[in-house]
Amino acid sequence: MTNPFNKYQTFQKLIKPLFLYIEYEYLIHMTEEEIVGIIPNTKSGFLGQKAYNLIVTNHRLIVAELTKDMLKDEAKRATDETKEKGEGIFSRMAKTMSSGTNLYQKYYSIPIEIILTENPGNYSITVNDVKKIRIKLGMMDDGRNIPNEIKIKWANGKESFKFSSSTNDAKNILKKTFGNLVK
Repeated sequence: MTNPFNKYQTFQKLIKPLFLYIEYEYLIHMTEEEIVGIIPNTKSGFLGQKAYNLIVTNHRLIVAELTKDMLKDEAKRATDETKEKGEGIFSRMAKTMSSGTNLYQKYYSIPIEIILTENPGNYSITVNDVKKIRIKLGMMDDGRNIPNEIKIKWANGKESFKFSSSTNDAKNILKKTFGNLVK
C-alpha cells in the first residue's frame, strides 16, 4: 500500500520553484524602486569615448550617458557659482575643471523615470535580464594605468565599462541588487 503523503510531498517539490518565482516577482514589483548606489564617471565605447554613470536600483541597472552638453552646463554653473562667491581665479579654475566629477549626485534627487528619459543614450537592464557581471581590478603596467572594469552580460547584449573608483565599492553596490551574479 502506498503512502498518500508521498504523492503530496512529490507535488510539493515540483511546485516549490514556481512559488519561489511568484514570490520573487511579487517582491520585485511590489516594492518601490529606489537607488541603492551609483558607480560614477565610467567610460565605454571605442577608446572610452562615451561617459556614463551606472545607477543601481533595487530593480535594475540604469546606464545614464554623460553628454558633452551636460558637462559644459555643469562647468558653466560651477564657474558662475564661484564668481558669485567672489572666489579667486585659481579656485574658479579648480572648481570648473572638477565640476563634472560630482555630476552623478543629482540622480539621488531625480525620479527614476526622468533619469531614463534624460538622454536618448540612457537605457536600463533589469535583474531578470542579467546573466553575469564581472569586475576586474585594474593595474599599473610599465607606467600605463589600466583602469578597473565592469563587464555586464545580459539577455540583449554585453557591455564593458572602465572606471577609477573602488572595485570593492562597485561590487558591493551591484551585489545589493544582482547578488551572486556579481563576481
